[in-house]
Amino acid sequence: MDFAKNVKGFARGAARRFTEVVASMKQAKIQSIRDDAQKAIDEGRVVFVYRINGGSLDYSGSLDGLAEYIEVIETVGWRLDQSTFTHDKEGATSAFLTFRRAEGSVGAR
Repeated sequence: MDFAKNVKGFARGAARRFTEVVASMKQAKIQSIRDDAQKAIDEGRVVFVYRINGGSLDYSGSLDGLAEYIEVIETVGWRLDQSTFTHDKEGATSAFLTFRRAEGSVGAR
């Protein structure tokens, strides 16, 4: 009985640590995207293209992660202008997102 309790406790702890690592990785990715978008603004660019590698084409449903990445880029002054999606022969997708400077931004057309 004690062994089973220990295993369950270990499994709960491992799941909690895994969740924390995933959350930390996600925050690092979001910060990296924000930094790239801000760097393009700092360089005076008026177009910013970002590629995001995604999952399988077999997926249906909300694309919260992709939406969150777009939101992060838009918060620093870009507006999504165009998007293109491609896939390889295994079905892995990539999104190519083209942003333009938001109206009223310094250097925006």
